[in-house]
Amino acid sequence: MPRPLPAIVAPLAATALLLTGCTSSPGLVTVTPRATATTRPVAAATPSAKPPAQHPATATPVSIPCAELVPLALTRTIGREYAGVPGYAPSPGSPAARLAALHGTVCAWKDASSGHLLEVAVAKPSTADDLAMKNDLVDRSNSVPTYGVEGYFDATGGVGEADAFPGAYWVFARSADLYEPGDAATIVTAVRTSLWRHR
Repeated sequence: MPRPLPAIVAPLAATALLLTGCTSSPGLVTVTPRATATTRPVAAATPSAKPPAQHPATATPVSIPCAELVPLALTRTIGREYAGVPGYAPSPGSPAARLAALHGTVCAWKDASSGHLLEVAVAKPSTADDLAMKNDLVDRSNSVPTYGVEGYFDATGGVGEADAFPGAYWVFARSADLYEPGDAATIVTAVRTSLWRHR
């Protein structure tokens, strides 16, 4: 008759058998992936109310060539194959269309490889409209302290939107290549420089 295993050896042997059973049937093991950090900001809760009404008759027209507003070389630091879209018309009701309605400058570049569109616009609304838009963005977006002026950034559906207010101007940028506030900082700076040159 075989001798019984010592009291210490038996539990060790049972444990080894259990571990062997786990590794020999990987299909039975369910692994829950860990959440990883991402550079995409959490989208702010968007109010159901529409943005405030604008009054184009009280706005000051802003006309700056797109090549001067944001140099092509700068756009290609965001998307490698961006090229200008001549005669670009923003979608009706979009933020860029709102700036266009205020007699602002609206520009666009498209990345040939990804198909992503970069919209950049600038307008000079009346003091009352400017204040109303800023107040609306307090609830609709996220405050950004790094633009050097009052600024906001939000991402919805994988598309980043930046708003900045240098002086009496409203600057807007939108693209799926703007993942976080810092991605739009160079655009805001470029537009501010262009505004300074055209003052």
